[in-house]
Amino acid sequence: PTPTPTPAPTPTPTPTPTPVPTPVPTPVPTPRPTPAPTPAPTPVPTPGPTPVPTPAPTPKPTLTPMPSPTPVPTPAPTPAPTPAPEEPMPEEPMPEEPMPGNGPVPGGQAPTGQLPTGICGFEHNSGGDWPYCDTWSNAEGDDFDWTEGSSTPSRNTGPSKAFEGNKFLYMEASRRRWGENIELKSRPLTIGAFTKLTFAYSMYGWDVNKLEVRVGWDVLWLKVGNQGYQWKTAAVDLSAYAGSTVELSFVAYRGGSYRGDIAIDAVAFQWGAPRNPIMGPPGALGPQAPPGPLAPPRPPDSVAPMSLA
Repeated sequence: PTPTPTPAPTPTPTPTPTPVPTPVPTPVPTPRPTPAPTPAPTPVPTPGPTPVPTPAPTPKPTLTPMPSPTPVPTPAPTPAPTPAPEEPMPEEPMPEEPMPGNGPVPGGQAPTGQLPTGICGFEHNSGGDWPYCDTWSNAEGDDFDWTEGSSTPSRNTGPSKAFEGNKFLYMEASRRRWGENIELKSRPLTIGAFTKLTFAYSMYGWDVNKLEVRVGWDVLWLKVGNQGYQWKTAAVDLSAYAGSTVELSFVAYRGGSYRGDIAIDAVAFQWGAPRNPIMGPPGALGPQAPPGPLAPPRPPDSVAPMSLA
């Protein structure tokens, strides 16, 4: 048999898709910002000045007139009785010979024990064992000697003139070391009742150390440190040594620099009612002080150069 041909399938046409139109977005209008209204500044009221109340005037007190004082009658003065004339007292005859320690020294050299008279001003050096007023001499065994002069050579220390007369004795502190001392010693003196040693001293200077008055090793009077520009005076009671023969000393100590000069002048002995008082009324004693240590040294300048005035 003859095969029957199979008809070819007819292709089904594919429909063409219809394009879908894309909608265009409608622009939304942006609203403009509405400006906020600026508020007008509120004016701040300025406070007016507070009125100060004026105080009412205080009425003045009315013064009551004082009554006039009643005059007091002045009594008539009573005449003083006329004293009867007194008979003059007979004068006592003066002793022909001077009392011990109270008269001139024959031959210019006082015997041992007799107190000197008058005031020793160190006006000259007579030489011998006791060159000053036949009573005083530089001691042996100290560090250096007292100097006789009418002024001291260094500036800002020591006196510029004598307390009495023209000269005095002084410790020259230049070119010395701290703590060194000088001693002016008396010959042996017999002390009577109510005896005092009076003298003038100068302790002017930034580095003044101390000055002592001694009997042996007993310190009877002591002064420490700067005492000012002017001369000072002192009196030392010696009545505790009445009847004893002693040796008195002036001992000065060098301070921390050349500004430590110490001077003495007008040395005298007084007893009873003083004949030549230089310190005031009888019985007035100078200040007493117990022995004390040396004044402390200042920063090192112990060997200071001489400073001429």
